[in-house]
Amino acid sequence: MPTITSVDVVGLPGAVAGVGRVTVSSPHQTITVDASASGSFALIVDAAENDLLQVRFESSEAAVVTVPLLPIMTAPQPDPLHVGSPITAPVSGVSTIFGQGIVQASILAVNFRTAATNTTVADAAGRFSLTIPAEAGDEVRVYIESDPLSSAWVLTVP
Repeated sequence: MPTITSVDVVGLPGAVAGVGRVTVSSPHQTITVDASASGSFALIVDAAENDLLQVRFESSEAAVVTVPLLPIMTAPQPDPLHVGSPITAPVSGVSTIFGQGIVQASILAVNFRTAATNTTVADAAGRFSLTIPAEAGDEVRVYIESDPLSSAWVLTVP
């Protein structure tokens, strides 16, 4: 029997046609979330490897995707050269994330409350920093971009 786990489903800007309801259904759970004005969305659904997920925007026809083999890459870790929390408290509605990833890897951050996203590339030592719109208490997940995405590095905005 396949193991059911929590699977992050992320639609980057332009994934859907702006603000509206996105519904993701697995054989085990259905979750609905509002997409942002940029057409991005983020949610977590219970699923197992090889499950078919139906992703639907408003009343459009569902796109069907297969849950891939669970990622084997590890998520970024705090940058050892940065002292303090790996994510700052918001200043004018923006937080900064500091981390240590894979050299020259693309890094993706997603605010799971607002579906705001930002990307950057790790430097020659694997270090990176990026900003993301956020409020205190928001959950931000950081991934090394790969196929599938790496395991999330889950941060709570102070």
